[in-house]
Amino acid sequence: MSGQQVAPPATAPVQTVSFNLWTEPWIPVLTCDGQARQLSIRDCLANAHELYAFADPSPLVVASLQRLLAAIVQDICRPRSLSALAAILMQGRFDPSAIDAFGGRYAHRFDLFSPTEPFLQTGDIGPELPKKKGDTKTVGYLFPEEPTATNINHFFHRYDDDYQFSPATAALGLITIPAFATSGGAGIKPSINGVPPLYVLPVGDTLFETLAFSIITPDFQPQIASADDRPAWNRDPVIERSKEVLSVGYLESLTFPARRVRLFPEQGPGRCSRSGEWSDILVRRMVFDMGHSRPKGSALWMDPFAAYRFRGKEEPAPIRPQEGKVLWREYGNLFHTVVPDDSGEVQAGVVQPPAVVLQVAQLQDHGIDHPIWRFRCTGIRTDMKAKVFEWVDEALEVPAGLLSDPLGQFDVEEAVQRAEDWSKRIRAIHYGAFGDDDQFGPIRQRMEMRYWTRLADPFREFVLAAADSTRRADARRDWVTQLFKVGEQVLDEACEETGERGERLQRRAQALTSYRMACGAKRKEWLA
Repeated sequence: MSGQQVAPPATAPVQTVSFNLWTEPWIPVLTCDGQARQLSIRDCLANAHELYAFADPSPLVVASLQRLLAAIVQDICRPRSLSALAAILMQGRFDPSAIDAFGGRYAHRFDLFSPTEPFLQTGDIGPELPKKKGDTKTVGYLFPEEPTATNINHFFHRYDDDYQFSPATAALGLITIPAFATSGGAGIKPSINGVPPLYVLPVGDTLFETLAFSIITPDFQPQIASADDRPAWNRDPVIERSKEVLSVGYLESLTFPARRVRLFPEQGPGRCSRSGEWSDILVRRMVFDMGHSRPKGSALWMDPFAAYRFRGKEEPAPIRPQEGKVLWREYGNLFHTVVPDDSGEVQAGVVQPPAVVLQVAQLQDHGIDHPIWRFRCTGIRTDMKAKVFEWVDEALEVPAGLLSDPLGQFDVEEAVQRAEDWSKRIRAIHYGAFGDDDQFGPIRQRMEMRYWTRLADPFREFVLAAADSTRRADARRDWVTQLFKVGEQVLDEACEETGERGERLQRRAQALTSYRMACGAKRKEWLA
């Protein structure tokens, strides 16, 4: 970091200010005709059928907006069954009178700077900026992608005092805490889902469908969810530091107060350092400390938007992003039905797909169907502690027929497994020809990444074909052909990277000969 630090412009505490998320525009959306707008919660819900999607550069913000607004419409609509949820979807829009009735009851709880009930913050700290700077932190901590203090593992750096957020930007960062809060050092624990899992979020043709598909009916909510449900707009406004909570309601989990926060608005004016927008009110500092958590040894909270792998007697583990692993390799785990054994318990090694996927599959029996179901998969890859390395944000499509077809699901799972097996075979062939010299390790890593990346489009075509029972035999043959073709391409490129000296050319010929022999043997096995 170089250069002289620039002192922030003079600001003064705001004595009385309000920014109510229910009525003020702060949610970035795209309309169905492609226009970018900012809307309040109320207007976003009332016009959701005319909107296409949320539109923030951060997928963490987009996922958090979907979870927050889905919680709100769930509290408004309260469907108790799949039939009731299907009825909401068939209406084609949310009931404006029900939205306004909810607003009449709870709108005051969405004020970002309320003196006693600030939204998603603690109400026992006043809105005046403390005199001691050491009692507060930069608002940069609200976004994991922003470099702050010693968290500078980024391609750019910024002084902590350079952060100044508009109220809208501060709100967008604040809502990411329930889903994506990680460990942050001694005494700072992650949110209710532990180390953040990969979230699988349904996507509809409109924002209305996206939110309605994200409503989770009681049968698909976590089994340990408390009936006494207290989401952020209906709970005690005080967040106690490091409090352990024994029971949690489902909607409460979507707004879980994992951090004890208090934003301090100041008179601007100035530009928001994240959005570049001009704002008369800026937020530079905040209280940002440990909030609530669940006691050690508590039963696992199984989020309906996450998949879980069962591990015998050990606690199930959510699927999380992994370094170098493309998302479609998890396709079978995310979208296959769990089959219990005779005892009714899930076998070790089996993955339970997200409950929202199971719910969507059953919605098809209630007259709700799409030719292709779309899911946006979002997560962050961490060191299982405080470090955040990258985010993952990919879309996966599932043909409607595949969700209720065990044979089609088996074919997809087999296709992924064959790709895994062939990847290992290619690596072994390269290793056999060139050995374990350190210079070849990075070459093999690049070879594998190219292999998985190039198979993404062929896999999508295979999935679409696998949903049609009349096309499956051809799809299986085409997939094996693609594995052999792509495998030879990446192996040849990896061999070429080793150089053109006589010895290397000889090893390259050896590797390609071994590969073609392996293809012949495997073709007989896989295409018999």
